[in-house]
Amino acid sequence: ATLALDPTHLDSLWGLMEWHMEAPWIIGGRKSEARRYLAEIKRINPARGFMAQNRMNQYEKKTDSPEPLFLQAVEADPKSYGIRMTLVSFYFSDAQKKYDLVEKHAREALRLEPDRTGGYGG
Repeated sequence: ATLALDPTHLDSLWGLMEWHMEAPWIIGGRKSEARRYLAEIKRINPARGFMAQNRMNQYEKKTDSPEPLFLQAVEADPKSYGIRMTLVSFYFSDAQKKYDLVEKHAREALRLEPDRTGGYGG
C-alpha cells in the first residue's frame, strides 16, 4: 500500500526485496522480483543500492567481501552516518581488525552527527 502512495519509498522497496528473497515460491516469493526491487533501490538511491546489493549477496551466500560495496556506498553518500557506522562495525570485526579505519570512520560519524553515541564506541 505504501508503494501505491509513494513508489520511491526505500524502506518498502527494501522490505519487498527481502521478502521475495526469503519467501518460498509457493507463497509468491520470486528471486526475479527481488532483483527488480534491488534495481529500483539502486536507481532511486545509489548508496542504499550498494547496501541492498550486499544484503542480496548475503542471501545468495556469496563469499565476496562486502568492503567494496560499503566503500561505494560511502562514496555515493559521504554524509551518511549509518553507512559510516556500518564500516566501523565491518573494520572492527575479528576478521578485519583494521583499527585505523575504525577510528577514521568513527571520527567521521561523530563529525556528521555529534549527538549520536555510536561513533564514540568505535
